[in-house]
This record gives sequence, structure tokens and C-alpha cells, in this order.
Amino acid sequence: MLGAPGIVPGIMPDIMIVTCPNCGAKYKIDSAAIGEKGRMVACANCRHRWFVDPERPGAEPAAPEPPPPPPTAERPRLGEEPGMVRRGSRSSAFGWLVLLVLIAVVAGLVLARNQIATAWPQVAGMYRQLGLEVTVDPGLEIRGVTSSEIDEDGERVLVVSGEIVNTTDYARSVPALQVALLDGDRMELTSEVVRVEPPILEARATTRFETRLEDLPPEARHTVVRFEEAP
Repeated sequence: MLGAPGIVPGIMPDIMIVTCPNCGAKYKIDSAAIGEKGRMVACANCRHRWFVDPERPGAEPAAPEPPPPPPTAERPRLGEEPGMVRRGSRSSAFGWLVLLVLIAVVAGLVLARNQIATAWPQVAGMYRQLGLEVTVDPGLEIRGVTSSEIDEDGERVLVVSGEIVNTTDYARSVPALQVALLDGDRMELTSEVVRVEPPILEARATTRFETRLEDLPPEARHTVVRFEEAP
């Protein structure tokens, strides 16, 4: 209801009826509460405000327009309190950024697999296990292979030696060698893995290897030296 000042006991108040111009609600109030100059009142039903003129209780001047909100003020969204910080957008943006970085890294590893396998031959097998074809720049060459059979305490021993040359302008990881013995039909009889030192060969550098094979098959006729895993 419309508020009004207290009524003095013993004095019959001058009652006037005021009608809300917005919803039509009617109120009985003491004219003394309005005063001679009139006053602004508010409807308890619809919260509408208007000016009551003592001479024309129903009259109402044009309602002033509400002041515009501050230009920097941001209305809170539904379910948010003023001053709340919305963190969802920042966390989701960071998640997308991490995902894009991971996609770029994986794509780089796939697209540059030939260069990576050339520098580190041991990873070529990993790419092939994933179903990716790998073309490796040879880069390393086996040269000057010689083999000679000697007798040590009545046992036949085959000494195989040679060189490994890095033909590139960058350091290369040297895979192990496989020395195989073949029969007259070029069928492999046996083989032995030989580790090469140093494992990293600098650009245009050369290193030698030598191995001794014992318990030779009597039908062995040829010697083949190859990289255990093609460089």
C-alpha cells in the first residue's frame, strides 16, 4: 500500500482516493500525506510511480526517462552475480590451443619422418610399425670389405674388416652391422651382429670395423656385410 505519515489522534483525517494510472488499483490515503504541492507515490501492486496533484488526484506528469547505464557497465548473465568472473571461456580457449599444438607436433613428426629416420635410423622401424613408409637417405656406405681365413689352434677363424664412411654433411647415427656367410648358391648359412664404434659418425668421417667368425660352416663360400637396419 501507499505509505502515509501518522494520523494525529482525535482529528478526523481528510481521506482521498488515489487511482494508479497504470493498473487501476485504488488507494485511500490521508490528503495530508500528499500535501499542498503534491508528491510522488508508488503503486504497491505494479510498482508504477506517478505524481499526485491534490487538486487532480488522478493526474500524472510525463514520467522522466531512466538514466542510461554507465557505458562500461556489463549486465550479468542469467545465473551470475555482479562481479563474478567467467572462467569457462578462458579454460576452453586454452584447451583448444593445447590441442592445436599437439596436432601440429604430430603432423610435423609424420611429414618429416624421412629426415628424422635419416638422422636417427633406429626410429625407421617405429614408423614402419605404424604403417608409414619411410625413405631413408643412405648417407653411410660400407667400403673396402675384406675377409681372410686363418687357423688358430686347429680351428678355422674368418676375419672380416672394412670401413664405414659418412657421405653427408651432418653427423649420423651408425647402426650395427650384420656379417653373413653364404653358400655357393648365395643362401645364407649364418650371421653375426657387429657393433660399430663410435656410434655417432661425424660429417664426412670414416671409421673401421673388424670381427672374427668362428665355427665356420664347411660349405661357406661368400661373405656379405650389411647394416642390420638399413640407414
